[in-house]
Amino acid sequence: IDGLIKFKGFPENVGNKIIDETFRIMEMCGNPNAATNVDTGLVIGYVQSGKTLSFTSLTALANDNHYQLIIIIAGTSIPLSVENPRKLTPFGQMKLTPLGHFKLTP
Repeated sequence: IDGLIKFKGFPENVGNKIIDETFRIMEMCGNPNAATNVDTGLVIGYVQSGKTLSFTSLTALANDNHYQLIIIIAGTSIPLSVENPRKLTPFGQMKLTPLGHFKLTP
């Protein structure tokens, strides 16, 4: 998550608040080291309300904590479904596979 905060260029106090809030969300998620896990989450909100920052921060933190599967349903239109994965690729979190799927990278 530190790479995301640095990439976005947030001031330290804003970055720390984002990290704190993301940790609060992560605490409600299942343990990635547990044998079974049935916990799920959903982010919904108004336009320009911070949903993208929320799911990119949570994805970064989940990646840092060795979650093996993260599913992002991002948009109900083709422009949104193309735009949202691009927001994760600049800082190396996701790579496009030859099959057209996005893969989370460490």
